[in-house]
Amino acid sequence: SMAIGLPSTLVFILAPLAALWLTEGRLIPALLASAAAMYSHTSGVVILPIALLVTGALSGRLRDAIKVTLAAILLYLPWMVRLTAFMGWFGIPERDISVKPEPAILVPAAVGTLMCLRRPRERAVQLGYLASLAPVFATYEGRALIQGGIAFALVGVTVLIWLLKRAPPRWRRGLTLALILFYLIFPAEPS
Repeated sequence: SMAIGLPSTLVFILAPLAALWLTEGRLIPALLASAAAMYSHTSGVVILPIALLVTGALSGRLRDAIKVTLAAILLYLPWMVRLTAFMGWFGIPERDISVKPEPAILVPAAVGTLMCLRRPRERAVQLGYLASLAPVFATYEGRALIQGGIAFALVGVTVLIWLLKRAPPRWRRGLTLALILFYLIFPAEPS
């Protein structure tokens, strides 16, 4: 990705965006976001198909997900050929990076995941994107905690929205402000 000027973190933005567009039936934008996600990160060719196929299966759009995934792989094929020539460069390191888990992200994410699992068809994008982290967790647990921040936020915000909807109307602005200040004063990030 660096060779063509794309930041590798784009995969973590473009993959859920492609999944969202897939569920909306916007297949061309989903395809373009998918191809860009694959080009932006060496793991994109693994992360993106998982996100799309799980999202498609849960949302009832599996056929569209297969079409978009295969078309994105075709668009990625020229780079994939080059990538396979340098596969020796890619390997699982002996040691992963050391990360301190951040409860301010992981607690809402755990509860949000359970809430999403109760309504998988409605939360297909969140669950599909969360599922795409499985290969990262299998190889780099520490990096998964860092790279999973957007996925964790997508499921974690489900809890915060649920809480705000149940709060008395006169408290909602204050609670929203308190949440914003909490996450601004105490940045939620693994360290």
